[in-house]
Amino acid sequence: MTKRTASRILLALTPAALAAALVGCSGAAPAPRTTPLSSAADAPCAIRGLSLRQQRVEHPGMGKTTVDMTVTNTGTHACTVAGQPVVEFIDAQGSPIGAASKTGRPVSAVHLRPEKSAKFTIVVEDDANFPACGATPSRGFRIYPEESADAVDVTDFTGTACSSLAVEQLSTTGMEVL
Repeated sequence: MTKRTASRILLALTPAALAAALVGCSGAAPAPRTTPLSSAADAPCAIRGLSLRQQRVEHPGMGKTTVDMTVTNTGTHACTVAGQPVVEFIDAQGSPIGAASKTGRPVSAVHLRPEKSAKFTIVVEDDANFPACGATPSRGFRIYPEESADAVDVTDFTGTACSSLAVEQLSTTGMEVL
């Protein structure tokens, strides 16, 4: 299955399903700040128990924009958030545009106690860096937790996406506890 096919299959999932993948409940004692992905210390965080906040930072002259995404556990129990989300642009109808974000080396999941937060950064390379990339207006992002088929849409990030699957315009950093 290609990344594109997997992305299209994932489109039908609801934000509540992403919540289920990101936020979980456990009565276990707090784990260390970072927990290996294979740890069973806490359940994965569920979307309904998370809030997302973004801060867009323009980098004039550098050909990129960064978006710091803060994820807060609004649930009542500790949970883990997978280490590195996958992000793709979406159009006004919610359809994916271009290639999903590239990921770096594997990173550990993070442990979030109630009301605690973690952050990751989305790096958006300017479409002008990629001649003839098929520039297309975007409405925002679709964010998938690592190792999950669930997703949530962030629709207040307008910009221009490259529709070419050969262009790697997006990348993400791993989650880190704040």
